[in-house]
Amino acid sequence: MDPDVLTTPREGMTLRDYARVLARRWWLIALVAAVAAVSAFVFSWVQTPVYEATAEIMYQPRLDVANPLAGTTVATADARQAELEAVVTVVSGPELQQLGDQRLREEVSSPAEYELTAQVEPGSATSTSSSVTSIAARSDDPATAQAAANAFAAAFIDYRKDDQRQLITEAIKAVRAEIADFPQAARSSPEYLTLTQRLQDLLILRTTVTGDFKLVVPATLPQDPVEPRPLRSAALGLAIGLFAGVGLAFLLEQFDTRLRDDAEITRILGMPVLSRVPRFPHDEDPRTTLVVLHQPSGPAAEAFRLARGNLEFVGLDADAHSIAVTSAQLGEGKTVTACNLAAALAMAGKRVVLVDADLRRSSVHKVTGVPRDVGLTSVLAGRVPLRDALQRVVLTVQTTAMPIAPPPGPETPGQQPAALDPDDAGKEAVPSAGTEGSSADPPGDLLAADGNGAPRFYVLAAGPHPPNPGEMVASQRFAAIVEELKGIADVVLVDTPPVLAVGDTAAIARAVGGLVFVVDTDMVRRPTLEAATERLDHLPCARLGVILMRFKVGRGSYRYYRYGHAYDAYYQDSGNGKQRGVLSRGRSTART
Repeated sequence: MDPDVLTTPREGMTLRDYARVLARRWWLIALVAAVAAVSAFVFSWVQTPVYEATAEIMYQPRLDVANPLAGTTVATADARQAELEAVVTVVSGPELQQLGDQRLREEVSSPAEYELTAQVEPGSATSTSSSVTSIAARSDDPATAQAAANAFAAAFIDYRKDDQRQLITEAIKAVRAEIADFPQAARSSPEYLTLTQRLQDLLILRTTVTGDFKLVVPATLPQDPVEPRPLRSAALGLAIGLFAGVGLAFLLEQFDTRLRDDAEITRILGMPVLSRVPRFPHDEDPRTTLVVLHQPSGPAAEAFRLARGNLEFVGLDADAHSIAVTSAQLGEGKTVTACNLAAALAMAGKRVVLVDADLRRSSVHKVTGVPRDVGLTSVLAGRVPLRDALQRVVLTVQTTAMPIAPPPGPETPGQQPAALDPDDAGKEAVPSAGTEGSSADPPGDLLAADGNGAPRFYVLAAGPHPPNPGEMVASQRFAAIVEELKGIADVVLVDTPPVLAVGDTAAIARAVGGLVFVVDTDMVRRPTLEAATERLDHLPCARLGVILMRFKVGRGSYRYYRYGHAYDAYYQDSGNGKQRGVLSRGRSTART
């Protein structure tokens, strides 16, 4: 048992906790991702195919109008970028839309619906700017997409040519006006010759205008649609579904208050796990829940024996002679745990006294089969001495292995057959689970060894219901009773009320040295356990550990309790004496 568990502070969720959440809710994450992927695939599959064709035009700046034969250009890098970005604006404008649609209808008699976009292509690896603009057309008809891209590229080039021709024509008119206004006598001057040369250049430029753009890559007929792409949509849906599934898993984890594993319980309580008791079958008789007797080879009995052994280690630094057994709320099995733990300690040779201090809803007498008319309240009220209120429980472990044949001879009705070994005849018998009179077994006899080695197990029942149970367990008289029992027994177990139900446990904790906390992993929720932890933090006794009831054993857990035991202990009443037998594999022996 790791002692650091007792001192490690409770922390928030760690990376391991997050991994556990993902592993615990993997099915939800997988379901959301699968639904998202399938939905995206189906939605994409039923869409109408869309084809895209792209035509590319390149910007080629014109020669300088002032001196077109000089070979210089006026297009700087900024001017070129502006011209390219102007393509996007012009293509989306109403004038070019009309020109392009008209040209398209000249090529295709009845074109399908289409969408047109234009964008400047990114620069090359050696240049940050580009001279190419792409014009893309999308349509459900591949021929329409191709024709529309080419038609709008040609329409834009013609639009630019017409625009430049108009500008050159206006320049020609201005030059001709200046020539006409020149005096006749000055027409041989250099200025006049320059104007005439400029006029000739403009006339040549008008006939050779290019619009500064050239179609470099005409659109081709698309073979495959660009949309939809079911596989790409499914992959995108899968990625989105994974993110959504993980988020949903952690969201549900915040609202899910169930306790998942013992590590979470240990972190909340700050106590080590003494044992994990799985579910065990029992009938309507409460006495059958004493599984260390009725199912000695079962996993639950083995779990209680494991808790018995672990208590010896965790109680080294604490007063483990008096232990309170409690839980957070009703119905978690604290009484069953206390009774089985007491019986297991007694069968290991300990002198045990089990005190039923749950004076509001006492049930120890139902599990152990003792009457409750005389008990703790009787002693607290001073009506009965402690020695007369203690009731001894004689433990008999049920035989579940091979049957034992009775020896020859008459049998007493209602008694079990004797063991096979005739040497044990005439010895005192140990009856089945029940009680012996308290007058025959005073408290002082707890210190003496039993002649036949039978377990020494006493119960101090709750007694009659008192009007003030809280004041009775908080009295000095109760602490004195516990202290007196510690002097005559090895272990005193005290069954207390739940910590969240009433405040009796806080009062009882002042009289005991340690506390064992019982948690029903099916019943208790995280807020309840956290509230119980706040109560436990104020108790003066040492918190020895926690016992998990109805623990679900998962695949991969260490199933120590499934190991095949080689024996089943039993007690039989032969009518002549008490015997304790041990059934081993293949043979049966009996010894005193």
